[in-house]
Amino acid sequence: MSSSKSHLRAICYARVSTEEQGTDEHFSIEAQLNEMQEFAQRRGWEVIAQFIDMMSGTRRDRPQLEAALEMIKRRECDVLLVHELSRLSRSVLDTLDIFEILGKNDVMFASVKEADFDFTDPLKKPFLILIATFNEYYVTLLRLHTQKSKRQRAKDGLHNASIAPYGYVITQDSPRTPPQTVETEAAAVRLMFETYATGQHSDQAIADLLYAHGYLTRRGKRFTAATVADILRNPFYIGKAVYQRRHSKYNEIYEGTHEPLISQELWDRCQEVRAQRHSASRAVQKPFRIYLLGNLAHCSVCGRRLGGQPTPSGLYYREVSRTRGYDDCPHHSHSIRVEIADRQISAIVMAIRLPPDWQDALNAKVGEDEQLIYLRRQRAELERQRRRLKDMYLHGDFNEDAEMYRAELARIRAALEELPTYDQLENLRQAAATAQTLPELWPQASPEDQRDLLRLMLREVRVDVITGRVVSLRPQPVFIPIFREIALLDEREFGVFVPNWGEHPDADQILAIPRLPTLEAAPAAMQAAPFWATLPITGDENARIAPGLAEALRIGERTATTVTQVCLEGQVPLPDDLRKWEDARARSVTLPEWRALEASSTDVLVLRLGLWHHILHPEFDLDLHRLVSEASRVLRAGGVWYWVEVLPLEMPAHWVFRFFPAAWEWARLHSWTMHALNLKLLEAGLTTRMKNHVSYQPIQASAVLAIAERREGLLAHLSDEAYATGLTRLKQVIADKGDRYVLGSEVQCVEVWAQKR
Repeated sequence: MSSSKSHLRAICYARVSTEEQGTDEHFSIEAQLNEMQEFAQRRGWEVIAQFIDMMSGTRRDRPQLEAALEMIKRRECDVLLVHELSRLSRSVLDTLDIFEILGKNDVMFASVKEADFDFTDPLKKPFLILIATFNEYYVTLLRLHTQKSKRQRAKDGLHNASIAPYGYVITQDSPRTPPQTVETEAAAVRLMFETYATGQHSDQAIADLLYAHGYLTRRGKRFTAATVADILRNPFYIGKAVYQRRHSKYNEIYEGTHEPLISQELWDRCQEVRAQRHSASRAVQKPFRIYLLGNLAHCSVCGRRLGGQPTPSGLYYREVSRTRGYDDCPHHSHSIRVEIADRQISAIVMAIRLPPDWQDALNAKVGEDEQLIYLRRQRAELERQRRRLKDMYLHGDFNEDAEMYRAELARIRAALEELPTYDQLENLRQAAATAQTLPELWPQASPEDQRDLLRLMLREVRVDVITGRVVSLRPQPVFIPIFREIALLDEREFGVFVPNWGEHPDADQILAIPRLPTLEAAPAAMQAAPFWATLPITGDENARIAPGLAEALRIGERTATTVTQVCLEGQVPLPDDLRKWEDARARSVTLPEWRALEASSTDVLVLRLGLWHHILHPEFDLDLHRLVSEASRVLRAGGVWYWVEVLPLEMPAHWVFRFFPAAWEWARLHSWTMHALNLKLLEAGLTTRMKNHVSYQPIQASAVLAIAERREGLLAHLSDEAYATGLTRLKQVIADKGDRYVLGSEVQCVEVWAQKR
């Protein structure tokens, strides 16, 4: 494919570093994008996406660059366009790595400044190395000059970074004007030093204190223990100018020209406290702890890595978002005992059983070593077919049947993905040999060896710290074919596996979540088909008031006078005996009546399955944005919205996704996760609490079939083909194992208490 061809899909990548943002040179973002748009327009290319990073080109881990590369790996574009190569990277190795990705995915590279450069032309590859080498040399030279300049500024008592420390701001008067005090931030800095000097508070305790006083970082996040510690160690706050020597833990400190925020005496006291704490921590060394899922366990809600927490009662995996400055995870600060998650992981490892003919099947699939030449020919032929197909598409051969083009392209891509390289073949064989012996090795292995084996196999384990269940696993790529052979796992997405405990003999002992009675027949009606017949939120049959509603009344900052329950189609009000709240009165309204209520007219609002109602009846326009807007409107200040919802994405081990994979794809596009739900509520200015209810639900295959044949709820949105395929798969299980065969499954609902500030 030549760069002179038109009708190509181009993506633009622009970058400017922190130091360059204030300049008016050609590398400003606006200038880069304008010139790239003109460049693409002259060649008849369609710009389908733009990616912008605000950071140094020496860094490889740039979010927008990674997003662009993901798009390239999915082959959703034909050209990567930049203003000049230095915008892409200033490292030879990184540049070559990026261009290797381009080459593997048949995506071209174009540059406005190096317009003749074409990576697909082998004769021009030396130019890439030459230009990239010059860029790296430029960075090295610039770094040396910058270091010399920064050191001299420190000697002159001046600040030598583009951003002033917290508590100060850089003015534009003159490069030699010292930073000026920002009083609101300076008050937070003084509070840190004064509190720490008492010797009674840790860095984390001070971070929590700052949040309680309403102080946030400049990015609007909570202070972390690490941020507090950095500030308490920075001599800039006593009027010093600091130069940090590269590759050295020692600073050069000079008298500064800026105003100090704290006294020398307060500084000295804080350093004494830190030295005492450091000495005490070294005198009593804690024993080394082994966490089986150390660096692997992630929160199932927000996706951040869990921390290990030793306590006198044992070890825990803990959600630590807040200590890292985030307040958007509804599971923040919760934890589970390590043995709860560890025994689930151990059961999965022990379930690895490769069939006896694994090696034969592997060889039959990819060929013996002597057939590698044949494999290369197959790959080359498939690549030729793909190029020819693209050329035909560009020439309009598929104008009247685009679906045929997409189907053929998908076939070629699938064939390429099934065809391994030599390295992949060798790695897979070695991984298979390791996996075959794991069930025998695992029980005898030491905790350290078990941890190392898991790190060899896995990239990530998602853990629900509330319900104590392993939600999903992501193995290393070479182990994906092996994990597909584990009967205990379902592959929900490519390379993402969900535990399915239905046939495990010790499921009751392994799982920590509640077990519901086996469902032997399909309920006559279901509140949230195909998941729940009746949501478990009303309390026992004699309850006078639903527990969640009572909790909402307790949370309110003012005495509740009005409790409003919105009853959607088919719903009856929750028990709402308000005798304990003498001044309160309850009312039930329909959806139209709710929308007609006056603003700030209720203290407690109750809503169940609003999002689920939108899935079933999109014509009512009850999407998440509308729900949040309407709820906020009718609540008084301090009022509480009690909300109960079913979130399909929070129960990936439900039977519906096992038999109808298309239902999961639909849910990913049209449903919400707890994290996304919480973010939306926080953005609306509400404070939130969430309680996730997940239960293990054994269900007979005949009941599953009866529910599925109704084609209600989520199943109603599937195509006829996807639905029929799922029914066939389900009926085959019944034919093989009988209609009384019990399937394992999960059901979920979440309670939300959102308070209006």
